[in-house]
Amino acid sequence: MKRGKYVLVVFDKEDRKWAQMLRGFAMSEKFGFGLIDCPSDGTLGKRWKGMIGSRMDKASALVLVVSGNTRGNRAINWTIREALRMKKIIVAVTAPHDKSHPLPEAAEDAGLSAVPWDTKEAEKAIRAS
Repeated sequence: MKRGKYVLVVFDKEDRKWAQMLRGFAMSEKFGFGLIDCPSDGTLGKRWKGMIGSRMDKASALVLVVSGNTRGNRAINWTIREALRMKKIIVAVTAPHDKSHPLPEAAEDAGLSAVPWDTKEAEKAIRAS
């Protein structure tokens, strides 16, 4: 991907440290795109929907950090459905400490699978989509 492209990173607020790692990788020219991060506390309301809508418009893809906190997160599940509606690329990555947790329901319903927490794997998945 060319510099100037952005991905929206959605994660549970408890997983902020993993999104910060991705942000560090994004600063490298090798990563190829910038990040717009969006932590969720699970609250789904007008504020979340408005914020996600404007951020998703700017993003070429959605990166979902999968952990034990994301499966039942209403806001994250809504965001996945919204990304699908907008025909955005969705890449689910497993958080390094939480590789065995199931995907959020909306991701499972869409037939998505997760890639390992590895910038090469995530970038490869985004490019291939």
